[in-house]
Amino acid sequence: MLAIGTLALITVVGFGLVLVATIVVAIGVRQEERYWTLKHGRAPSLFAWLARVILGHHVRRHDDDDHGPDAHPDDYLPWYQRSPGPGRH
Repeated sequence: MLAIGTLALITVVGFGLVLVATIVVAIGVRQEERYWTLKHGRAPSLFAWLARVILGHHVRRHDDDDHGPDAHPDDYLPWYQRSPGPGRH
């Protein structure tokens, strides 16, 4: 009987943690989207920081302008301007 009670308690606590984590992530993501702070530094609140921790989010800082030479220019062209490739003339 004690084992059944223990399993029931673990199930209820686990469900509660999942519910709390869902609510925290929903609030935190809403704040991140509202203030556009995901790539620009600190989280705007405790809920946003906890959402980053729960989701395992990591943002690397790098300059978007410094890409170097483009290896595949056809990837960025519209479909009608791309080269057909070798053997498809």
